Amino acid sequence: MKDILETIKNSVNEYYVREFGEDSEINNETFYENIKNLGIAYSTYDITDDEVCEVQVSANIPDKSILTYINGELIETYVYDNYEDYKEYFEHLDFDEQIGAAIDVFNKLKEREN
Repeated sequence: MKDILETIKNSVNEYYVREFGEDSEINNETFYENIKNLGIAYSTYDITDDEVCEVQVSANIPDKSILTYINGELIETYVYDNYEDYKEYFEHLDFDEQIGAAIDVFNKLKEREN
């Protein structure tokens, strides 16, 4: 398990540096303090010309899950079956894909409401 956590931490670190710059490098303390709510992506999304929402994607590593929030409200939890697949998710992180997937989930929920 320790090897998997180290691999995930390294993948997250590479992603942070690639997407947010060298100053975003994650250390052991920050990683383990946030292991149940590790930020992956955050942005805003224009729903209409007058309405903007906050989009956030986080990881709960012990639960092998990815959490999608809109305006601070949890709208989706995706749980991986095993750590091998979960580790692979982190190896291919892309900011735009994370935000795009979150917005897709949000739009599908909005469609169901109408």
